Formats: sequence, structure tokens, C-alpha cells
Amino acid sequence: MSDARETTMSDDQLCGLAVVLDGSEHEVAAAHWAANWAEHSHHHLSLIEPRELVSAQTSYQRHRTRCLADELRCTHPGLTVDHRILDGGPDAVICRVSPRCTAMAVSRPSGYRHQAAPRLAVPQCPLVVVTDEPADTQTISLLVDPRQTSYAPTAFAFAYAASCGSDLQALLIGADSEHSPGEDAIRQLAICYPSVTLRTSVLPSWGGVADEVAGSQLVVVGSWTDRQGRHRIDHGFLVAQAMADVDSPVALITHEPAA
Repeated sequence: MSDARETTMSDDQLCGLAVVLDGSEHEVAAAHWAANWAEHSHHHLSLIEPRELVSAQTSYQRHRTRCLADELRCTHPGLTVDHRILDGGPDAVICRVSPRCTAMAVSRPSGYRHQAAPRLAVPQCPLVVVTDEPADTQTISLLVDPRQTSYAPTAFAFAYAASCGSDLQALLIGADSEHSPGEDAIRQLAICYPSVTLRTSVLPSWGGVADEVAGSQLVVVGSWTDRQGRHRIDHGFLVAQAMADVDSPVALITHEPAA
């Protein structure tokens, strides 16, 4: 029974894909999204409950959480699913265990809350924020600031699209005629992933993002610095501002996925 698997375990045992459960109405969608990816990528899945949230949950929330692991095993035969309770709150758990995960999924809003100060901790693996069940489409949307210098978000988007057999829509935000690192990354990775059908378009600002990515299977965004080395966009801004009206799962990338 699932009760037997609900145990307290140390975070140094983590690997594969993980879902941070928060008792919200969207945690089931986050778990199903992660289970789909885990099954497809042949990873195992860990359902993680931050201890600080467990004591505050209602009996209904506890029952739903206890049933979730068994539900995922039935829906995804062959997928290894375990259920863990780790010390700390959601932000602390994300920060502490993300270096040992291929990726993590959380549900909005409590998995990644916007705060004016201090700045949110940055996960050390791709973090997917899920609001609803994924759309039944075959398009991955990649949001790129042309000044972006990191390959990680673009590489993640191409690899994910290739693994799912999906098309990739790359949106350059505020692009101009300058030669840009972000565009270079897209061109180079398109050569490495010939099976991915790529569409590239330009948006004048972040203001039109929600309409352009509506219905996407996944939206990939990154955190990067401008040419002067100043932090230009951070996860808190992306989730709370640019992504506020986006229902698709949003993957936040700052680091390459763990091996």
C-alpha cells in the first residue's frame, strides 16, 4: 500500500525526476506532467512533500497525496514511483535537492512564489512550473532574449522537443539587427537536432508572450545576464510577470540537467 512508502528519507538519496507536492489543487497536474516525462525518458519519479507543509494539510489533502503514487503507477505501468517527506519548506527543498535531480516539477503558486525581496533561490536543475494538465499539442515554445549567452535553455528545449517528437517555436524577445548570442545558439543547435521542426519569430517585448505561447505543450524560459554582466531576468519575474497568464507548463532553466 502507498502508506508503507510514505517515509522520511534523506535528500542525498534523490536522483531522476522529482515533484514537490504542496497540497494545492495543481499538485496532481504537476505529478502527472512529471510522470509522463519520467516514463518517456526512462527515469524514476520521486514525490516529495516538504515537512513544513504536511502538518498543515487537511485530511482530504493527505488522502489525495497518499493515493497519488499508486494512481501514477497504475497510469504508467513500469514507472518506479516513490514517496518521500523531506525536512524544510518548498523553497528550501527545491534549493537543497535540485543538484541531484535531472529535473523538478512544482505547482504554481506555492512551488515558486514571487517575492519583492529577497530574490528567490535558483534551482540547480530545470524546474517546471505546472498550472494545468499539459495541452494536447506538439509544440514546444522557447523564449529567448537575443542577448542571452547561456546555451542551457535552448539546449533543453531542443532536446525535449526531439525526445517528444515535437515542433519547436523559438520566440526572440525584443530582437534587433545586431548579431546576437541567442540567435547563434538556435542556429547551431538546429544543426545538431535535424529531426526538430523549427519556427523562429520575433516579439517586440515580453508583453505579447502569453498569446504567442497559448496552448504550448511546454514553455521554456531561462535566466541570463546582459553584456555588462548584470542579471537581467530572473525566475521570479518570469513567473509572476511574463508568465502570469500562461496555463502551459513552464520550464525554468539556469543550469544544464544533471547526468
